Amino acid sequence: MSLPRVTLGLAMSLVLLGFSASGGFGQSFPADWEVERLLADRVALGRNPGIVVGLLDGEGPRVVTSGVSGREGVALDGSTVFEIGSVTKVFTAAVLEDMVARGEVQFDDPVAVFLPSHVTVSSVGDREITLLDLATHRSGLPRMPLNFRPADLRNPYAGYTIEQMYEFLSGFRLPREAGETWEYSNLGTGLLGHALAVKTGMTYEQLVRERILDALGMENTGVDLAPPLGAPTAQGHNALAETAPFWDFPTLPGAGALRSTADDMLLFAAANLASDGTQVSSILQRTHEVRASGIARHLSMGLGWLVNQRFPDRPITWHNGGTGGFHSFIGLDKVGGRAVVILTNGTQSIDDIGFYLLDRRNPLQPPDPLRERG
Repeated sequence: MSLPRVTLGLAMSLVLLGFSASGGFGQSFPADWEVERLLADRVALGRNPGIVVGLLDGEGPRVVTSGVSGREGVALDGSTVFEIGSVTKVFTAAVLEDMVARGEVQFDDPVAVFLPSHVTVSSVGDREITLLDLATHRSGLPRMPLNFRPADLRNPYAGYTIEQMYEFLSGFRLPREAGETWEYSNLGTGLLGHALAVKTGMTYEQLVRERILDALGMENTGVDLAPPLGAPTAQGHNALAETAPFWDFPTLPGAGALRSTADDMLLFAAANLASDGTQVSSILQRTHEVRASGIARHLSMGLGWLVNQRFPDRPITWHNGGTGGFHSFIGLDKVGGRAVVILTNGTQSIDDIGFYLLDRRNPLQPPDPLRERG
């Protein structure tokens, strides 16, 4: 059975970010033993070999774990690396917000101006796809490019090239005007990350590191596992609890390429909640502003973030992510000044745990246990 662990360095970093214990926080988190029992019950179902939960409130951060990392000699704790999948999208949105604040780009810039001249991007009438459209899933682009045909389903993005993306964009015709309808698009956010990287002359990872990660001391977050990502890494598992490879995103990293730890993600969560007035915290908090209301029942869209408004007195700003071997969740209760980060080395969703811990009016929805292949 794993024990809760919070490092002194992490706690001090959160203090430096301006997250204090002052103010009213409403609901409180359950005790560590209650959270651990909840995680143990989920792990016992067989689909999530290990789960790490990071909790942040006015008392500071704490990490609770259950299960195993899946790698011999690798402990499961706040420093264990996981793929975070589509949680990457909120980092991509933060880079956009930062570049707008610096005057490097504008929200209404057409994405086409950042692409080579031989690439044409479809439009309906005079309304072109803008950077803001891409960040809010209102571009009209499909979830995935139609020429996306993975040679290896275990690592599907690895073989998709930039030229294939350009070829798709040049041949695709929008079904409706950009900005008209919300439709979740990995292609759209991936294209956004690509365009911002082209604009700055950096790789996507260099851009995120310079604008967000280094400012927050997130030393174990990035695209690759090369140094400084020397932290111990969890083994991913697919829906049958079999080991699964990492996913590579050479063309669309802005959609889901980042890997991180609970300790690092708690630093990110603290900066999203901080009231210290630093540039990075101000940038992050502006990404929470609702840009599209009513995209689904009780759901609105910020810049990269989703906003759950099931309980209007306590909206939850959140995102989740999934790859072939991992699932992730980050949620912010801005009214209560609290955050939850959940990372697991299995593909079964743990989102319900995150929503429940942030507001216990949200019910737990335990998944079916793992069944042997018939």
